[in-house]
Amino acid sequence: MAVIDIHSYLGAPPESVRTGTLKELSGIWRLAKINGALVASGRGASGDFRRGNEAVQREIDGRANVWGLCTVNPNYPGESADELRARLSGTLFRGLKVPRATAGPRIDSPGMRAILSAARRYGRPVLLETTCETDVRDAVSLAAEFHALRFILLGMGGPDWPSSIGIAEPQLNISLEIGSLEADADKVKDALDAVGPRRIMFGSHFPLLHPLYVLGMVEDSAIEPRDQERLLARNAVEAFELEPIAALPGTREGDGSASE
Repeated sequence: MAVIDIHSYLGAPPESVRTGTLKELSGIWRLAKINGALVASGRGASGDFRRGNEAVQREIDGRANVWGLCTVNPNYPGESADELRARLSGTLFRGLKVPRATAGPRIDSPGMRAILSAARRYGRPVLLETTCETDVRDAVSLAAEFHALRFILLGMGGPDWPSSIGIAEPQLNISLEIGSLEADADKVKDALDAVGPRRIMFGSHFPLLHPLYVLGMVEDSAIEPRDQERLLARNAVEAFELEPIAALPGTREGDGSASE
């Protein structure tokens, strides 16, 4: 069964002991049998989003089955809009990502609204890190206002996932991404039952988590194979308009080698 990882880091975030190089990522993807991946800048997660996006573009250009997520910062809406124009005007980057660490006290902020206003012209999915129920409520408010955009809630509220999935359910342009430290036995099935099989996706958050850890949650959920196929790959392919080819992620197109 195909697997698309919609959120991992290229260049490890500061709190990680790993390097996050494309070579390291490619080895992990091979081990976990990942068929395609979207990567955000690890540097961007801590603030330097413009240089982080530049590094992602440089590293993944010409690589098979790897696409970028343009990291933005609501504290710098003008610069973030410039980044969207530079990255999302082409096909190498397929979405935008808002790290929770740089989003401010609340996700629902004037800076965020300015970024989302700029994002409407590109129509790419918006990935929001959500670590609590309040984040999810703010995300629902934004999704209702910017209803033409697809919002994907990374971590789906963290430890508050049981209440968060119900809060997100009525807002149809919100999808849930299951990767987080919370590995409750019913988490995946409860989320799927709440929002349906078309609004749930797989992300590893590597190197903060490991793909096999999150895949284990899916396997333990005992959901129907057709729903598992949607969760692991098809929903991502449709949302990000991906065109995976028969090659290991991160290898040079037509080659097979990963960078150092």
